[in-house]
Amino acid sequence: EIEYWGINEFFLDTCCSYRYHDRKLESSRHRSWDDESDVSSIDTSVDEISDLNKDMQHFQEVRYGNIKKCLWLTLENPGYSIPSKLFSLLSIGVVITSITTMCINSIPEYQTFDSDGKLIEDPTTQTLEVFCSCWFTFEVVTRLLLTPNRKKFFRHPLNIIDMVSVVPIYITLVFDLFVGSESELGDLGRLIQVFRLMRIFRVLKLARHSTGLRSLGATLRHSYREVGILLLYLGVGVSVFSGIAYTAECEEDVGLDTIPACWWWGTVSMTTVGYGDVVPVTVAGKLAASGCILGGTLVVALPITIIFNKFSHFYRRQKALEASVRNNNQKNVRMSEPEEDEESDGDSCCLDDDDIDDIEKDDIDYEDEGGVINYSYVEHPTCSSVIRKKEFYQL
Repeated sequence: EIEYWGINEFFLDTCCSYRYHDRKLESSRHRSWDDESDVSSIDTSVDEISDLNKDMQHFQEVRYGNIKKCLWLTLENPGYSIPSKLFSLLSIGVVITSITTMCINSIPEYQTFDSDGKLIEDPTTQTLEVFCSCWFTFEVVTRLLLTPNRKKFFRHPLNIIDMVSVVPIYITLVFDLFVGSESELGDLGRLIQVFRLMRIFRVLKLARHSTGLRSLGATLRHSYREVGILLLYLGVGVSVFSGIAYTAECEEDVGLDTIPACWWWGTVSMTTVGYGDVVPVTVAGKLAASGCILGGTLVVALPITIIFNKFSHFYRRQKALEASVRNNNQKNVRMSEPEEDEESDGDSCCLDDDDIDDIEKDDIDYEDEGGVINYSYVEHPTCSSVIRKKEFYQL
């Protein structure tokens, strides 16, 4: 109100000046905190849309650009068309099959041994693994050939995950064909086992087809301060309560005779996991455990709320970006269709009832999916008959 009425703050009396400056600084701190937390997400959203438009323009400059653009959107955007949805479902099914095959191979009842007693893969699961490996290789190679920007392709986190899930397959294949069995290699055989276990990273490929997983990655990337505060609080709490527990339980035979062992106990207690493998028995140790549990509950709850709010923000932004891509595709389709209206009086801005009903139906579908409706491609009607029956569509 002081700024609105143009009153100079120097004319405030002493009794009001202190409260005025205190409220002003508090408002400034909150505003700067919100702006600083949101600026990265806004810039990211604008950059993604800008990069998408540049990629679309790149396809217009190459040979067979329309075909490459259609194939690229089919691979990258599950909501682009029905074939892209089917491709996405097939890719998810292959990932689940690969993880299931890996889990089955670790069950003793399904393990197979040769005549020498050495462990070998079951022929059925090996066939499924070969198929999954070929499919993942096909995905990576196809995306590499169709991508409009090779440099950005190798820097994209999802593409890095795809390559990490494929490379160990061929490394272990080379070792199996040219080196020998794992038992003959010693420490190198353990390295091969590590490469085989890296196949578990294939589960991260689901992030390409899941809005929630992509939003989670963006949340962790932009919440490093909150995560750092959480780790700092946990580290301080674990150190303090571990020292108290060691002092109280060092003479008891309960597994808390060293400070590193107390660190393990403190971490399990502060995160409210409570395995129960190590428990204090003295009164002082139990009091320390109670304080550790209560402190851990408060420490974990404080930053989690901020992280959850950021996750909700990034999830809505990701859904809005997907809806923007869908609306852009529909806009291009509408603009490419020839306008034929025999009863038109020459006013291209007039929409009939059927067109408006179709647009409303599409908008309802977008709202159900949690997207953001874009009316930028809808012309404003000017005919009096349409005005009487339907409301204006505004930007």
